[in-house]
Amino acid sequence: MNKDSITKKLFEDKEVFTSFINGVIYQGKKILSSHHLKEINLSTISDSFKERIRDIVQVYQTGDEIFALYHIESQSVVDFSMVFRMMEYQAELYLKKFKENHRHREKLPPIISVVFYTGKEEWKQYRSLYECVQLSREIEP
Repeated sequence: MNKDSITKKLFEDKEVFTSFINGVIYQGKKILSSHHLKEINLSTISDSFKERIRDIVQVYQTGDEIFALYHIESQSVVDFSMVFRMMEYQAELYLKKFKENHRHREKLPPIISVVFYTGKEEWKQYRSLYECVQLSREIEP
């Protein structure tokens, strides 16, 4: 079993997942409760016919209202394209939700994504899309 699958197994535990998201996203505030989480399995086939399987995606839902989708991707090696992979995953999730709701014109829930890096070397690649884009002084503000 490799590091990524071990980490995936860890985050399948809803208590661990909730604690991690509350700690990382909400600075330790207990915003999420594990009994409102529902794991969804989303694999997609991209245009290049590669199967993409996200590590863990949980929907936080109370009643019929979806608060947010939380996505944790485990990564044990530095990957230059990680920012773009995460963007692709988010776009696919948004498109799926849009297709489910487009007739109702409901607003889409936010998708909050985190890469959980367990590698030995320091991550020196991009951490956000903002870092990948060169902005002129005129555009930046």
